[in-house]
Amino acid sequence: MAEKEYLIHKLFPHQEFNDTGCYEVNFCLDGRWSSILVDSLLPAIARASTASTNNKGAQKQQKPNSRRGVQIADGITVQPAFAAGNVSWPAIVEKAYAKVHGSYSRLSGGFISEAFYDLTGAPIERMYFRKEFDVDQLFARLLSFVSAGFLMGIATSAGGDGLVACHAYSLLGVYEIHDVVVGEQKKVTNFFKKKDDHDDEVMIVEPPPSESRLIGLMRETVRLVRIRNPWGVREWKGTWSASSDQWTEKIRRQLGNEVCKQGDGTFFMSFDDMIKRFDHMDVAKCQEVSK
Repeated sequence: MAEKEYLIHKLFPHQEFNDTGCYEVNFCLDGRWSSILVDSLLPAIARASTASTNNKGAQKQQKPNSRRGVQIADGITVQPAFAAGNVSWPAIVEKAYAKVHGSYSRLSGGFISEAFYDLTGAPIERMYFRKEFDVDQLFARLLSFVSAGFLMGIATSAGGDGLVACHAYSLLGVYEIHDVVVGEQKKVTNFFKKKDDHDDEVMIVEPPPSESRLIGLMRETVRLVRIRNPWGVREWKGTWSASSDQWTEKIRRQLGNEVCKQGDGTFFMSFDDMIKRFDHMDVAKCQEVSK
């Protein structure tokens, strides 16, 4: 949802900080938009800034990282418990949502569909991956959802290979790449090595690929999904993960280097693996109304 600025503006009718420290947050509760007022007193975590040593052995204080909090005194930084660094609006949304439901503890767990509806008021569709369905038709629908700007979330049942059990993830993108060879192809020189570092003699490690084998390399259509773990850590470790040997420079160029960045909870996996490893998907069919 944070990828869609218009949805954040819908939550916050007022976009400015104020001296009173009172903020209004809108939620769609029981089918009706309601305004919730909260103050700006937020649960926070205070940390001592770490010190580093210079070349002469003296201690020097590191400057606080703006992503890690706000400096309130010498060597002490504070950050909201439910937000990263200086970004405060998620913590205000969380406080208002906790007020609606009675406490922060009641926000631990739940369904993606419930949060989508409360935050957007849009119609929600759920699809279970364990049921029988047409795979090609589902992929075509996902492409249309991305094109329409809908929000998509997917949830696991079991974990493993970097995935967290019973956990909600954001589905950020869906991609189809045609006529590509998967995996970096070895050069002829990769099949030779020196007997030792000071010897010009080489030996064949394995037979180099024949011309017919190179011509016959399988070209295929690749279907990928881009997913984010909201924790910002714990990423998929299987095929098409950051360390996977499936990636090639050509595929990265086709997707775009910025899109291909993985880490901080964001990762790629194949569309087929998503269906196998996730339990269901929720789609919020919200669209920006042009003025």
